[in-house]
Amino acid sequence: ILQMDGVLNLDRVTFVVLDEADRMLDMGFEPQITQVLSQVRPDRQVVFFSATWPRDIQNLARRILKSPITIQIGSTDLKPSPT
Repeated sequence: ILQMDGVLNLDRVTFVVLDEADRMLDMGFEPQITQVLSQVRPDRQVVFFSATWPRDIQNLARRILKSPITIQIGSTDLKPSPT
């Protein structure tokens, strides 16, 4: 990751978009997500999108979001399709 190499400084980032969060977790990117978020400002705004809402996504959302607003379209019982 670029910030680990000192190439990218995330200290001034105030807005983070996590799109396809369920797919990122399926692919094993949770440590990288956590690391990036630890490098941005604590007063950041995070937008978190996920097509499915399994328990691991809910847990990640609880850890990284402050005072979240949830917009749900359809059922929360959807499962990701196998890859």
